[in-house]
Amino acid sequence: MATLSSYLITIFFREPDYELRVGAKPEPYSVSYRLQAASKEDAERLALDEFRRQASASHVSWTRVVEKVESRPVGPDENQP
Repeated sequence: MATLSSYLITIFFREPDYELRVGAKPEPYSVSYRLQAASKEDAERLALDEFRRQASASHVSWTRVVEKVESRPVGPDENQP
């Protein structure tokens, strides 16, 4: 069994269709996930899967476009972001 580590994954994204209606934001939106995974790549994949699930569940008419994904390991004593 693989050892799991904790990661903080931050996804930066835009909503271009929405921004066409209301104007462009100077900075992208962001959402963070703290998860456990066997590797940084697995943690990023899990975070992107959850991001897409939440976007689908939001039932808005515009799309979300990922601009950047940042990740870093976090220790067990570290607080949430």
